[in-house]
Amino acid sequence: MNAHSASTTESGLGRRAVATGLAWSVPAVAMVSAAPSFAASLRKDPGINGWVLNSPEYHYFCRRSLEVNSAPSNPGPTPDGAPFGLYLYDVSKDASYSDAKLVYWVRGDHVKQNKITWQTATGHSAKWEGPETGRPQTKADGFEYTPYTWKYTGTIDPEDVKSDGRLYLETFHVKAVNFSMSENGQCLPLDYWTYREIVVDPDGPTGPQQPTTLHFERRNGPSGPYPPRAQGRSAVTPDAEATAELQQLSS
Repeated sequence: MNAHSASTTESGLGRRAVATGLAWSVPAVAMVSAAPSFAASLRKDPGINGWVLNSPEYHYFCRRSLEVNSAPSNPGPTPDGAPFGLYLYDVSKDASYSDAKLVYWVRGDHVKQNKITWQTATGHSAKWEGPETGRPQTKADGFEYTPYTWKYTGTIDPEDVKSDGRLYLETFHVKAVNFSMSENGQCLPLDYWTYREIVVDPDGPTGPQQPTTLHFERRNGPSGPYPPRAQGRSAVTPDAEATAELQQLSS
């Protein structure tokens, strides 16, 4: 597919580094048998695919809330018709999958002040461990963001592909409730970058092929994608994102 609102890259891991941009592939014979073919209209990016519902709320005095749910009830259709959830496409029975993580980067420095407390919500799997708060950094749009990282501690079994051809991770459902988005006396927009990552070893830990870290990143929120008017498919309009967004970072 065309360029996305943020760079789509693949990078190696440690001593097994591979060149950025190298496409991950496995022999056709290694694919899980009887997996259904997918429509050409599906969006498929490196690593963890799927749609989650990001629901912000706007309170008085620059205070905000944000809920992230990979298994919403009665959410309506997704832009490409794929189901809600976090999952992998094109799974190989000979591969190993590990070190999955999700990172939400929230606009502003929430370490020194305006700290954000995340809560688990209904259905959230304990296999998503976190969040771990990181050091604020400047992202590609030139603004400072604070990262919150969840790591997947469950076993990702390539034999556990569902009848729809997807290998699902368990439910991710968290809330950040009533936190301040104030900086220097002004309200910041509730913009956030979301990042997904997973390590894939195409022929398992004993095979000769090297593992690759697959990842994808995108900005959402009232300011819209970054860069503005990026090429490629847009999940929803900025106006829709300001109320309840559908966001996909996929494989």
